[in-house]
Amino acid sequence: MTLVLPKAKLHVKVVAAAELRTQDSAKVNAFCSVYVNSDKRERTEIIPGTPNPEWNQEICLSLASCVTSAGPEKVELFGYLTVDVWDSNVQDTFVGRVMIPIRFIPVQQTRNGTWYLLRRSVAKEVVSGKILLTTYVELSDGIEHNNPSCMNMQLFNACKARGYHIMVANGKNLVHFPGLTEHIEMAFSNVLVEMSSHVCNAQLYLTNYRLIILCTSDLRQRSGQEQLCDLSMWIAFNNLFTMETTTETLPAHNQETGCQELLKGFAVHLLCHDFRAVKLLFVPHKKAVHAAVEIQADKKGRNRLRAQLKAFTSVLKDLPLPVARSSSRGAKVNQDTVDSSQVRNHSPMGGALSGMLIQMVKPSFPNFFESVKPEEDGEEEDGGEWVRYSILQQGEDMQDPRAMGSDCLTDIDEDVEMDASCILDASDVHLELAPPKATSGLVKTFLLRLEYLVNNVADDPPAFQYMRLCEENLETTGWDLYAYPKDMNRLGVMDGKWKLTSRNGPVYALCPTYPQLVFVPANAEQFLEESSKFRSKGRFPCLVWLDSVSSNFMLRCAQPLSGAAGKHCEEDEHLLRAALDAGPPNGHMMIFDARSFSAAAGNKFMGKGTEDVSRYVRTTLTYLDIPNIHVMRESYDALRQVCLSHSSLKWHSAIENTQWLNHLSLLLKGSTTIARYMKQKGGSTLIHCSDGWDRTSQLTSLSQIIMDSEYRTISGFMVLVDKEWLSFGHRFQDRLGHPAHPQERSPIFLQFLDCTHQLLLQFPEAFEFNMHFLISIADHLNSSWFGTFIYNNDKERHAKSVVVNTLSLWAHIIAERGKMLNPQYSVLKEPIYPICNVRRLRLWEEYFLRYDYTALLAQSRDCDVDIEIPGSVSDNADTPVVWMSDDHIRECSFCQQRFSAFRRRHHCRSCGRVFCHDCSKNKGVLTHLGYIQPVRICDECYKKTLPLIVGTQDNHDGYVLVSEDGQREPD
Repeated sequence: MTLVLPKAKLHVKVVAAAELRTQDSAKVNAFCSVYVNSDKRERTEIIPGTPNPEWNQEICLSLASCVTSAGPEKVELFGYLTVDVWDSNVQDTFVGRVMIPIRFIPVQQTRNGTWYLLRRSVAKEVVSGKILLTTYVELSDGIEHNNPSCMNMQLFNACKARGYHIMVANGKNLVHFPGLTEHIEMAFSNVLVEMSSHVCNAQLYLTNYRLIILCTSDLRQRSGQEQLCDLSMWIAFNNLFTMETTTETLPAHNQETGCQELLKGFAVHLLCHDFRAVKLLFVPHKKAVHAAVEIQADKKGRNRLRAQLKAFTSVLKDLPLPVARSSSRGAKVNQDTVDSSQVRNHSPMGGALSGMLIQMVKPSFPNFFESVKPEEDGEEEDGGEWVRYSILQQGEDMQDPRAMGSDCLTDIDEDVEMDASCILDASDVHLELAPPKATSGLVKTFLLRLEYLVNNVADDPPAFQYMRLCEENLETTGWDLYAYPKDMNRLGVMDGKWKLTSRNGPVYALCPTYPQLVFVPANAEQFLEESSKFRSKGRFPCLVWLDSVSSNFMLRCAQPLSGAAGKHCEEDEHLLRAALDAGPPNGHMMIFDARSFSAAAGNKFMGKGTEDVSRYVRTTLTYLDIPNIHVMRESYDALRQVCLSHSSLKWHSAIENTQWLNHLSLLLKGSTTIARYMKQKGGSTLIHCSDGWDRTSQLTSLSQIIMDSEYRTISGFMVLVDKEWLSFGHRFQDRLGHPAHPQERSPIFLQFLDCTHQLLLQFPEAFEFNMHFLISIADHLNSSWFGTFIYNNDKERHAKSVVVNTLSLWAHIIAERGKMLNPQYSVLKEPIYPICNVRRLRLWEEYFLRYDYTALLAQSRDCDVDIEIPGSVSDNADTPVVWMSDDHIRECSFCQQRFSAFRRRHHCRSCGRVFCHDCSKNKGVLTHLGYIQPVRICDECYKKTLPLIVGTQDNHDGYVLVSEDGQREPD
């Protein structure tokens, strides 16, 4: 007789690496550190003095801490294989990291290895190189790796029900994104989620696309009605701005003992670009189930099973059971389990609570998807149900389980006669490792993986995963929406005066941040090369818009490299003269410099500057005084702090101090000035800032929206974004916050969307799209799910074959077009000139304040039904009442009155939230929480018990009501 054990080993062959380099040297004394989760690390040998080392070294790692049961003879594998490459010197230098989910590693042995690009482990690291690995998992005979598609399907259904899968157009069909290409990497239950002073219990999922938070049924009404302040959400990796980890001690009340206890939890503070501040609190579990023996038998054979298990005790003593360390103390034992005193009496370890307990529990794989009912599995097998005998572990120090004897099985019925007929076949028994809990090791693994994904999502965006993992035949809808020549032909560009030149492509010879095809004056193509040398970043003047009636044109470029010496370029002067000749007769051109005069003058000392209009015919120059990206970033960060604060004191003054609305006013004023000059004064324009890809894109796109009604439609707006932002090289990757260049982060495109939002408010009938359209674009600006906003320019996207390997955001817009239509829209061909005064501008509440506590409060007050409060009385007796920290609570959770020296804070002993005296003046004896004296409870928890008073003599679900004077109320 043998017992089948799900032993698992990971075989890693470190073959070679290539193109390794550090910041100090291109020659690396390379070695690798290989480990699983936080387990023991194995090292390869050191290969000195080469950027292309070869090891061909095999390493075998135990997966004892990575195995969970998925049923009879099936296991789930979780965790990560991490390979760190180091440069061995006086102080070892980090070169790069590869982190691979173990569940994606094949079980069968493979000959061919896989090249993995090295990634950074923390922000600001410069990483280069790749490594060749061959990996496979070895399982015990008879044990299979469970296909995770079932759990992925359940997550798909749960997210689909909540609208967390978006629709994208696939030709004439619609498909879900990310759909079934989304795979679970890690999952946690009983995670406390706090956002905007609201707390809920949730389930947490880390997938290959995002972080998913699903509020559990504990927060729902027992009648199954809607949740109060449902904090379910998903967060894209690129949307995470900062991530901090702390250890917190929480006051809690144990429902079993009635005593107050302190729980040590791992708190993760997530700050998102979309103004979400989310706190995840991993509360330690009381139960620490590490292993279990499952025996199949019919439902009536419980005593026989106990006898069979006792017969197997002699086998268990000689088995090397895989054991994990537990960080929880005082694990609870239920009625079917031997108590701790019996363990101390029978255990060879004496008084130390480190013995093994055998506990009979009902079989079930942990259901992480409470909101979705699993499909029926069909008929049961002939053997009946599976009964799990869990081997529990108590205490910090794990002892060898083989030291335990059969005497510890004191819950076995001694009257059952044991004989050989009780012994089951080995095929009916297997050892099951319990599912992962929120222990210190797992939380650290989760944080390590999340940090790895966040730091590398800019270089390895998930947009490429969908096309690679999707099994459907996909059509790349949305990429053919924009064609530069087509848009110019709509504007009436004549071939005789303007020419579509390909001098820049296909190798981007003149300007690496321009598109391959651009329109320039027909007789000025020979001046482009010298003009590109005279302009910053090679961004020479080219055509972006033409008035089909007056032939006035709009050019864009970068600042000239005139410098303090006042250098000039005759070819650049001839190019602008040719442009004037292509416009209306005797036309005049205004150069709009987005900077201030002082900023432009300061750039002269760095070899740059602005045009000397005395050398350009029929040309004048004006400055628009728009600050640079660093000022915009500071304003945006200040706005985030104000919107995330819970204080309403001097709210409008705080918004004003951020200068956000003032910057929007300057952008709208500059765009309106450009539009009025072209439409009312009949002049042409040349627009630039410093490098011509930030403020220039804002001004050209906004002025075209003001002048051209086509760009106020859904399709026209998408064409405008493709032309002015994507084709002409706005640095999306840097401006959205690349870890290696944090100083380049700035909300330039978001400002453009906010300005469009201001125009939509002032002219609601002039736009075909509604607010949902702008918010959808803003949301996916930081998701990295689509290829639209990844990388810095057309050249980089072309090198990565973005059009072929990713989906366009416009495929989603096309699929959801019906939801984004403005019912007030009427075609208005005339220009729209907004009022740019800051008095008429409004904070974009629909975007900046949608996760504010007032928005969640409005959500909760929309529900007229009485809803169970987070942390209040529930059917789950194992969940402690966790008090909300009052460090940042400034207002009462019910009346919203601000706390002061006269309005003190009080915790409700039932739900753990913070109230003022007027909202928590009632008292109750909470017998289910162990309170035998009246304690303070809030009005909401007090009112929940009132319907139970009428017609019953029970204890009202654990409450004994008392009046304000402390006397018990009669039943």
